[in-house]
Amino acid sequence: MRTITEQITLWAGKFPVSFNALNAAVKSHLRMPLDDVQTVKIEETAGLIGYSIKFSGVGDLADLWIRELPNERFTAMIITAPKFEINSWTPEEQELIESQPSREEKLRVMHDLAWKVESQRQEVLKYQGIVLNGLLNNLLNDSEIADALSTYLGRSSVKLDLGEIFSGYEKISETDVEAGDIDRLNSLGDSELRARLARIILGVDPVVLQREAEKPHGPSEIADMEIPIAVQGESFYLCISVKSGQEIRSNTVPERCAYQIWRPFADFDRCAVVFISAKKCSQNLMNNIKRMKDKFGLAIEVIEAEELAKLLKINSLL
Repeated sequence: MRTITEQITLWAGKFPVSFNALNAAVKSHLRMPLDDVQTVKIEETAGLIGYSIKFSGVGDLADLWIRELPNERFTAMIITAPKFEINSWTPEEQELIESQPSREEKLRVMHDLAWKVESQRQEVLKYQGIVLNGLLNNLLNDSEIADALSTYLGRSSVKLDLGEIFSGYEKISETDVEAGDIDRLNSLGDSELRARLARIILGVDPVVLQREAEKPHGPSEIADMEIPIAVQGESFYLCISVKSGQEIRSNTVPERCAYQIWRPFADFDRCAVVFISAKKCSQNLMNNIKRMKDKFGLAIEVIEAEELAKLLKINSLL
């Protein structure tokens, strides 16, 4: 099997700083001695600069673009990457499959070939997350960018009360779950989990909830679900990032997922993020979330593992 490439967007957002300030912070990070990471400038014109990021043994990870916007108070950063797609069997692979003496052997070879490509895909996704998360952490620690973001985000912060958003949330502390409940939770895929969450969100048009629950799931999305919501007269976008037990195979959610929590704040002027996961967040990820909340006053909440199982069980959805 072969892969074909098509550019997709991993990140698209704006920073409330000048083009030169953002470019200087990005270049500072890219000059850091990162093992096995190679960065090459691929284009530079007035108000636009691009870098190609490669990882040894994995190949092209992403292209990073910094673009000056008409409003000089903001600069856009866009990160694109080759889409990893699976093509038909190559002639050599087809010949290998056909040479097998039995149907069972043919199926075994097909499985092995498919697993090899899937492993390559997972490896690319892992390192994309590591590099992107490292870059964003570095930018958020840049003093000029951090100060500008703190001022900008402070004007658009919202208050988040999960009891007013999720049916039965206030009963979580009173509810018990058993090992079987956790097993059933971890057996749910992303689409199943999103569909169940859509049934317990309060005060939102059911058609909008269904649309968000069923929309195509891909790296170009801002969040898994982006829901316009009003709570106590305050209107904002509720952005929900969902990690199912089928997606996260490790015991905890790794820190490299942090950039997915940050992304909505770079796209929307007023939003809140709820990170919902069938597995517990790793301590490093939780620390990252706490820093984002403390440093920028961001409206971020987490519903994880047993808490999520209890919430679904309260609503007879587990």
